[in-house]
Amino acid sequence: MTERIFLVTGATKGIGRALSDRLARSGQRVVGIARGADPTFPGTLAPIDLSDTQRAQAGLAELAERYAFDGVVNNVGQVRLAPLGQIDVADADDLFRINVHPAIMATQAILPPSGKRGGDGWST
Repeated sequence: MTERIFLVTGATKGIGRALSDRLARSGQRVVGIARGADPTFPGTLAPIDLSDTQRAQAGLAELAERYAFDGVVNNVGQVRLAPLGQIDVADADDLFRINVHPAIMATQAILPPSGKRGGDGWST
């Protein structure tokens, strides 16, 4: 089996951590993104706060230069529950910034360098 390299956002908690552990156990290389340190993380952990757009883009660009990623798991996210009719539009904007923007930034950061390798599953 060929080792592949995966970028996982929100990699130290919940589903992101479980998936990172599983990928590492199956012989894959994992580069995780999280706001804090975790000495037990099963790969390389990059301390990037994805809610800070400028710093996140710079950090993702640096990772894309260092690694030839085969895939990305956009796992980072938050939930703010409110009944319909009581949803705060500012909260909705924050959730898009936290949940959607990082997925776009991470995918765009690694797609061009990885796509140049050709024939490995990237499509446009």
